[in-house]
Formats: sequence, structure tokens, C-alpha cells
Amino acid sequence: MGFFEDEDWEKPAMELLDKLDPKTKEVAFDIIDSIVYDYVSLIDDCESPIEQMLGIAIKYILRGFDKATILPQARIDCFGKKYRVDFLIAYGKYGTNNYKYFIVECDGHDFHEKTKLQAARDKQRDRNMTAAGYHVLRFTGSEIWKDTRKCACEVRETILNIVYRRQ
Repeated sequence: MGFFEDEDWEKPAMELLDKLDPKTKEVAFDIIDSIVYDYVSLIDDCESPIEQMLGIAIKYILRGFDKATILPQARIDCFGKKYRVDFLIAYGKYGTNNYKYFIVECDGHDFHEKTKLQAARDKQRDRNMTAAGYHVLRFTGSEIWKDTRKCACEVRETILNIVYRRQ
């Protein structure tokens, strides 16, 4: 069982932190504050609960990927068409042109595939973005609500498979 899977994790965490040397405690709180700020900033940039859930899960699952940058509500240009995407993930070595770009879309029922017109619009967007070199991953709200971690793991595996051409 993970530390944060216990519903009452705050009390044992604070007890542990209270036992630390004051300087160690100061350093720990600085790091914790920075981590919390990064996650809260990402959540604040999202427009819906399913985006918030998947965004923080992706951020967590990619935490060791120093080459990954996650941009919520990013604006992109595909052959003169401008789109706002839920998440743009850039993966590559800074200062080079060797980047791969991944788009993650979170489809709530109210705005996606509720009508044939909405479904056709999303499919056309995906084709345009793919033609422009983006790798598009689209998740339904139901998938995200059911198993957010599984969706985030699929994003990570897709990145690894494409970047490292794993089979």
C-alpha cells in the first residue's frame, strides 16, 4: 500500500516531518512546496475535472522524464488551422530540433461525439494534427473516470514506444 493510499495520510506524514532536524525539515518543506505548486499550477490551467485528473496523473507518471514538458490548454497551428488542445507534451533534448510532440485530448460527453457533427469535427482535427506531425491520444471521460492511472500509463507507453521505436 502506498503512503498516500491511506485516507488519513496527513497525520503520519506530519509526525515524520516533525521528527526531522530543523534544517532538514526546512529543505523538505521547500521541496514539497515546489512539488505542490507545480501540480496546483497544472490543475489551475485545466478546464474540466477529467482534464485535471488526467493532467496530474500524466505529470506524476512522467515525473522522471526530464525531457518531457507538459503544456495544458496549448495552442497549435496545423497548416493554417489553429487549435487549442487539452495537453501538448513535448519530448526531446532541449536546444535541438529532435522533439516529438504528443497531444492528449480528454473528451467529455457534452462536447465530443454527442452528435455526428461533433464526432466528424474531432476526427478531422485528429487527421490534421497527425498530418502536421503530432501524435494524438484521445481518451473518453468514462475511461478517465474509470482508471485515470491506466490512461496516464498509456500516454507514457506511447511516448516511449514512439521516441525509442519499441515494438
